[in-house]
Amino acid sequence: MKQLLLVALILGAVSSAFAQTANTSTGECKLTLAQAPAIRGIRLGMSVDQVLAQIPGSEADSDLLARLARDYFGSRSAAVTPGKYVTSREKFTGVSFIDLTLLDGRLVLFSIHYDGPEWRSNEQFVARLAEVLNLPGVGSWRASTNGLAIACDGFEIYGQGPNGATIAMKDMKVDTDRVVREREEVPKEKARRAFKP
Repeated sequence: MKQLLLVALILGAVSSAFAQTANTSTGECKLTLAQAPAIRGIRLGMSVDQVLAQIPGSEADSDLLARLARDYFGSRSAAVTPGKYVTSREKFTGVSFIDLTLLDGRLVLFSIHYDGPEWRSNEQFVARLAEVLNLPGVGSWRASTNGLAIACDGFEIYGQGPNGATIAMKDMKVDTDRVVREREEVPKEKARRAFKP
């Protein structure tokens, strides 16, 4: 019996050490865009209806729906405060707000902003993020304007810890700003061609 207890303790210590090592290890993120993790049910590529279905109560918010209906050359964006919907409060405990950007009806960028807990550093927050989302450890992440980032196959994940944690995901297969700029140029070029002095 003592030997069995000793084996169990050793296995527990080894698995605990492995879990701590995995959290700081380096490696490539091999996830594809289709495998991008969902955060509280929200994932890249979703339609507006799919996103709103993940935030119960939001689908009846006329102000939010009006903001999401404003199409600017295929781009739409809005901030959602899940805590204002009674039916979403439990699912989104600790979430302050969510920023959404869609292009041609698909979610290409989102960020979730948290009320807490307080993190000592970006590294501490990203280590936890990597552990929970099964991503490469903090050693694989690079500094960015949004804290720390890791590039996967077709998307990037950003984590920023201190002073209110934020997780963001961006579809890297489409440059929304470039697409919108190109689309803005079409009517301008048409007007220039139609101009007669």
